Amino acid sequence: MATTEIRGSNNPTRMPGWLDEISAPWLTDALRSTATIDPATRVSESHWELLGDGEGFIGDLARVHLTYEGGTGPASTVVKVPTRRPENRGFGMLAGQYENEVRFYTELRDRVAVRTPVPYFAEIEANPRSSVIAERVLDILPERVTVWLLDRLAAAAGKSDRRAIVMMEDLGAARIGDQVGGASLQDAELALDMIAGFHAAFWASPELNRKWLVRQGETALITHALFERAWPVFEAKFHSQIDGEVGAVLAAIRERGPSLLRRMSQGPLTLIHGDFRMDNIAFFDGESTPVGMIDFQAVNVGHPLSDVAYYLRPNMDPDLADQVETDLLHRYHARLVEHGVTDYPLETLEAEYELAQLWLLHLGVILLGTLDLGEGRGALLVERAIERALRVAHRLDPDAWF
Repeated sequence: MATTEIRGSNNPTRMPGWLDEISAPWLTDALRSTATIDPATRVSESHWELLGDGEGFIGDLARVHLTYEGGTGPASTVVKVPTRRPENRGFGMLAGQYENEVRFYTELRDRVAVRTPVPYFAEIEANPRSSVIAERVLDILPERVTVWLLDRLAAAAGKSDRRAIVMMEDLGAARIGDQVGGASLQDAELALDMIAGFHAAFWASPELNRKWLVRQGETALITHALFERAWPVFEAKFHSQIDGEVGAVLAAIRERGPSLLRRMSQGPLTLIHGDFRMDNIAFFDGESTPVGMIDFQAVNVGHPLSDVAYYLRPNMDPDLADQVETDLLHRYHARLVEHGVTDYPLETLEAEYELAQLWLLHLGVILLGTLDLGEGRGALLVERAIERALRVAHRLDPDAWF
């Protein structure tokens, strides 16, 4: 089967579909194809270890240790492939998340002044027949019809054999953030400084018009259908926390979810990370560039405060967030201005942060009730994030926004 050689690879061997298919010959061809190693060098041995305790939601991640003959190359690399879990694989396929990450590394990475892993190889397979059929259906059918077929489409996407792989620099020396433990004030300051630079680089940019980049809100009916499918799981898990004022806010979100999503998509618009949380942030303590970012499967065009809201409350101890939230929003705005964003007043940002928190609650329901989170830390971090966001839900006013 043919492959899409996005980084100029001349490798005739089909890429691995799973981590246990990674071989020394394939690694040799892949690293040579991008001039990461020279033509006289080959990988003689390799072995891998799973990262993240198997909790990767959309992708499976491993550190691969490499031994060479005839030359040298990276001692290790981190490799990411689509997950085996059908529910999560289907979600990733329908959302275009595997293509997102490959194309971020091959088309957009060099356009941002943010520390990210160096890609050694990034490729997505040309659509096999099953994926082509699913994508044509999504392109042709009206959104309301797609909603009706959503369960079938998700099941079909979960069986897709389309392959994708990213092989990148191993940031093993970095301190990876801990969403469950929560961010310190210093961590949060560094994170918001970084994401402000990321957003500013693509603020109202022509770069956002790439066909593969999904725009927030353009599939509002489909996204809200996912919310409705997920609601029973969310309600059963958090029933004791969603009564009274919180329940009224969630009822408004449930009733008018598509309007909320469309309101968020009115802008300002930029490239957003889409999964901006502590577990996707690398801290290089004591270095001149103290922070970096990983995992670009969820990049899309959307409101910048999506990333800010996704980070602040879900990633911080609620008592600390109560104390520093306003200061951190002001810091983020100041960094935008430093990077040349002059058309987004602080007063507008502070007001629209409430809108972003409403959007965050909508997304939290979807994540909890759609993905297979397992029974370990993966489930805990989503539940902890939702608990933190719900703590301030009673302060929000849906009627002011949608």
